[in-house]
Amino acid sequence: MRFTAPSALQHPSFFKILSCNSKFCSKKENTKIALLSETHLSDLEHLKLRRAWVGQVFYSSHSSKSRGVAILIHRSLPFTLEKTISDNDGRYVLISGYLYGEQILIGCIYGPNKYEATFLPKLLSDVTSVHTPYTVLGGDFNCVHDPCVDQSPPRLNSTSRKSLRLKEFCHDLELFDTWRITNPRERDYTFFSQPHQTFSRIDFFLSSGTVLDRVKECSIGILPTSLWGFGL
Repeated sequence: MRFTAPSALQHPSFFKILSCNSKFCSKKENTKIALLSETHLSDLEHLKLRRAWVGQVFYSSHSSKSRGVAILIHRSLPFTLEKTISDNDGRYVLISGYLYGEQILIGCIYGPNKYEATFLPKLLSDVTSVHTPYTVLGGDFNCVHDPCVDQSPPRLNSTSRKSLRLKEFCHDLELFDTWRITNPRERDYTFFSQPHQTFSRIDFFLSSGTVLDRVKECSIGILPTSLWGFGL
């Protein structure tokens, strides 16, 4: 996702945010912020991610066999942390702070495989505790936003409870499915289910309107979803 920066601010006009279901994020991706879901790392192992290009690490751990999320901040990015919010199940971590003089909220999400009624309400409560117009949530939500266009073969006559709750979540927070808005006619997917023989787009970025206004590109690649960069 690429954001155009006001010319008065002395910083690069864009930077890249990458979301991937992986323990590895390459410097070759030119990433400034990486959102890692399903890391399967302990607290100590998460802290070891602070090496090479990574200057700051924020995480929520569960076990070395399941879940886990992390946000990696490039050492060249002048992010000043204000607050960290995370759950106890390795499902999400939220960070609020200041970047180029503006307050921003960034979240990495790994949604439950099965429907859990308390997950999104708890996340909603934590997100709304931070008051900023600049919000970006990214990761593996483990459900599609719209089964008619985000799944192949499409599910035309039914919508899961997870998808319905996700739409309500986005409506309540005024967040937008960034890839779909920037690629309105495209069909692309981030997950293949072998048992069901279906393709789904379950990895995405949800952005507030002020963030969306600065997006230049949002793409799906080998590493699921990337956003080109943002100047505040």
